[in-house]
Amino acid sequence: MEILAGQFQNILQTISKLPYRQGEKNCDAIQFLLEDYIKRFPPASIKTYQVLFSALQQIADFYTRDKVMLEIGPGFNLGVMFLAALGGATKVLGVELFPHDMGPDHDFIVSMFEHVEKDPSVPITPDDSWDQQRCANEFARLITKNDAGKYAFRKDRLEYLFPYSAERLPCEDDSVDCVFTSAAFEHFRDPLAVVNELSRVTRGGGLSCHAIDMRDHRDFSQPLDYLMVTEDAWRQLHLASPSYTYTNRLRPSGVVSLFGSAGFTLLGVRPLISLRPDNELRARFVEPYASMPDSELFTLVQIFIFRKGK
Repeated sequence: MEILAGQFQNILQTISKLPYRQGEKNCDAIQFLLEDYIKRFPPASIKTYQVLFSALQQIADFYTRDKVMLEIGPGFNLGVMFLAALGGATKVLGVELFPHDMGPDHDFIVSMFEHVEKDPSVPITPDDSWDQQRCANEFARLITKNDAGKYAFRKDRLEYLFPYSAERLPCEDDSVDCVFTSAAFEHFRDPLAVVNELSRVTRGGGLSCHAIDMRDHRDFSQPLDYLMVTEDAWRQLHLASPSYTYTNRLRPSGVVSLFGSAGFTLLGVRPLISLRPDNELRARFVEPYASMPDSELFTLVQIFIFRKGK
């Protein structure tokens, strides 16, 4: 599976270097491949879910049961929000800029059930009473059949809405217990506006959990090359680029500062991928990055967990 994931990553990196319209055309052409990959390999969803929600459990003692959850930018991968609902959330909402096609046979749901049934410890719950019967019962509470007789989400428990931007969420004030993203936050062009919107929809004491990939998405084999480009040059490079190739170049302290300005308190972080500090590489960075400490530059992927309020 990891070999396939690497192949898809290489394809997307190649496409991201094409002119905008040509890249869009190629992405449309491989969209069905990406969707099929996600459906056939639920372990990718399961791994992401376990990484995010084990961090929420250990850092914030947070479980999904009886909570209202919001995922921003699930992309083709609806599995993480599905597992959050399976863990007992009252409602899980996914918000995206584009639609997700569950396929003609909706085998994403069937495949997810088969994987979780084989390992009923997957959903992170505050007790040890999870078993195959409970797994079947919980799935039955989350899915239904649509008019065509295909599996679909019960909208009172699971809902996927588009097109919505992170700056304008379809949620009422103080209505969400936890907002989470996985490799989405780095693509926001106006992260301050996003954080202010998260503050609006999150209840007092609610959480914000974000796995942020702070690598240069043009080429993951050269993850810090974009720190060698001035801000003006970076903007010019991305005037017409799609959101999945643009990265805002936020570093860890910038993330913490943004959330702090919107009334959030940092509870903890969990680094996932880091590089060994490299002074020769650092010498090629432009300001302000050249003067930043190693911790700001060479931590590439990290989970941040914030609480709204003190």
